[in-house]
Amino acid sequence: MSNVETLKKLGYAYPQQKIPAETWKLYGEMFAESDPTMLGRAVNNWIGREQWFPKIPDLRTELEAVVYTDGFDTRPWYIKQGWMTEKLDELLWEVEAKRDPKWGTYCTDEPATPQPPPRRQ
Repeated sequence: MSNVETLKKLGYAYPQQKIPAETWKLYGEMFAESDPTMLGRAVNNWIGREQWFPKIPDLRTELEAVVYTDGFDTRPWYIKQGWMTEKLDELLWEVEAKRDPKWGTYCTDEPATPQPPPRRQ
């Protein structure tokens, strides 16, 4: 979807607004360099949340928020490293192998040493 078609969605979402052709032209110029996918997400976010037609700075702020969150990787740093992934998988398998399926607790290789009962005073 092109930026012009994306911006037209604003007109469809807010039909009570009578937007002059010059305003649409200005919006087109201001967002001409924007990534169409990101602009589409910003427009959809705006339409889903706000009750009024956005001003250019409002839509620009929404676009910046979309671009920022798109570039944000929520995975922990050790997963992003790549070299840690295999080692983490190995450790997880090792821990899961020791889990007692009946109780959901983890077993150790060593037998439990019996503890004497607590003394009453």
